[in-house]
Amino acid sequence: MPGHFLFIHVNLLAPLNSPDTIPISEATILAHLKTHGFSGQILGDFADSPLKPGVLAKAIHADQPVAIGFTAYQENIEQIRLWARFAKKLFPAIKTIIGGPQVTFMPAEGLRHMPEVDFLGRGEGEEVMLGLAKALTEGTDIARVPGLCFLREHEVVETGPAYGANDLDTYASPYLMDLIDLRHKERAIMLTSRGCSYDCAFCYTPRASRKRVRFYSTERIIDEMKYLKSKGVKAFWFADTNFSFSRKRLVTLLEGIVKEVPGITFWCQTRYDLVNHELLSLLRRAGADNVAYGLESANPEVLEGINKPIDLKRLSRVICQTQEAGMNVELFSMFALPGETLDRALNTLAFVKRNRVAIDGNSISQQAHLFFGTPMNDNAADYGIRPFRRTRPAYLSVCRDYETDTMSSDEMRRMSLIWRLNRNDFTEDVRAERNLFHRAAFISQNRNLLADRPEPMCLLARIYLALEEYAAASNCMNLLKKAFAGDPAVQELLQGPFLCFELSRDALRPGFKVIYDCQGSVDGAVVPATCGRFQEAILGQGMLLDEFERHLEGMAGGGYRRFEMTFPVAYGHKDLSGKVVTFRVHV
Repeated sequence: MPGHFLFIHVNLLAPLNSPDTIPISEATILAHLKTHGFSGQILGDFADSPLKPGVLAKAIHADQPVAIGFTAYQENIEQIRLWARFAKKLFPAIKTIIGGPQVTFMPAEGLRHMPEVDFLGRGEGEEVMLGLAKALTEGTDIARVPGLCFLREHEVVETGPAYGANDLDTYASPYLMDLIDLRHKERAIMLTSRGCSYDCAFCYTPRASRKRVRFYSTERIIDEMKYLKSKGVKAFWFADTNFSFSRKRLVTLLEGIVKEVPGITFWCQTRYDLVNHELLSLLRRAGADNVAYGLESANPEVLEGINKPIDLKRLSRVICQTQEAGMNVELFSMFALPGETLDRALNTLAFVKRNRVAIDGNSISQQAHLFFGTPMNDNAADYGIRPFRRTRPAYLSVCRDYETDTMSSDEMRRMSLIWRLNRNDFTEDVRAERNLFHRAAFISQNRNLLADRPEPMCLLARIYLALEEYAAASNCMNLLKKAFAGDPAVQELLQGPFLCFELSRDALRPGFKVIYDCQGSVDGAVVPATCGRFQEAILGQGMLLDEFERHLEGMAGGGYRRFEMTFPVAYGHKDLSGKVVTFRVHV
């Protein structure tokens, strides 16, 4: 082999079982290198499965790679620098190259702030990496390799653009070459195209792709899906920026999935104005269970300002049609966009809720990020954006470090908190009486910023009810009634009904709420699954096994009882199924 190349996929925000940890970009580049006679491998560094320095050291000493490649984003570039520095300390001759969204339009000065990085890869990664691999192994001038930026005698060298193949099938499939470790993966990332032809001011993709959209063949996509299904993967994430850009091609793909890859599910993203009732029906038949649409903002003036006009009434109809077709809808949105006030940002949240879109996953809004190569970043003043005057290395973009002419940083903070309070995981925790003290602490810590909003007081009222702090709950509801009587969430809360309890020393009977400690043993050995303190149940509501509940009836607060009971044979715990268990219970 003419040379070995190492890649490290860094994603410290995702667990190992997430499709976000599938190194699709690095693997596609490695597949292209392998088809040209090179060798290589991919290592991973993830939230719950961090890369161990010893593993990297072993790979470097064993294979002595010519270069290490990384895909860089704003959130992982510092970790990439650490690994690049470590690799060079172990093997000074190794070359390091970073590519990806953070790098394509990064100022060349960024290299001066990253001495452990030798090259920035700009353009099509497969072409850049293959050209670099040939130059490094053959000893030719790297300045002739398109798509590179590097320092030579302290001067910046830009070698010009590196354009990719029009036919994406030119690049071998990393899945079909078995280059991706699918262990722990239930969902796989798929790409059927690259590029975007639109002009949204917050996105760099149109510029990076020169507004070209290129495709993989439907035959290749089907072959990949069939292969992945044979490996046990039955859920897919189509990561194309616009899955339905070519409706004719998409129909062919979906019909192929129905025929050749039945029994799978998938997530996809598209524009609302490129779907209709027939296409939605076909999407569902092919296995789509989630469809995401780009909303960004529910305010026409804001949308016009970011060059993404949307017919909001039509989008509402498409959301309804998608839901009626049996698919979940997600809406991408942002706040702190040019020209957006706090009230306009709140309109976007209201639009999401009004259209019955769950606020989880991609529907959780975030502050707009300013990335290299986007019009909003490169011409910030033209969009009324004021980056904070802070010293930052040249390899980091402004990201969220700004205010606008129409929204202050405090208002951005408020908007972020309001979205947080409306998230499904937050509200469901409160309704299910989970993590109540943690949720209450968050509300209390941010109460001043949220004083004019009903959400925190509604949630606190429910938390107090769950904690049986009825006076505090009543106080919250009185305040809500005075200040937010017309709010639908407030009206729902005030309508009740409320199930409340008071302390009693009477004998337990159906309808009583009991708090108890218990411990169970089988043949003298304690069974951990039967042990608990401060367990709660309401008698007569099926929360406990009938025999266990009968033994509790008649007890009173402070009482202790020892009894035996036989668990049902069909009970779901193997240590208890059909067993005679001796319980000790303190009420």
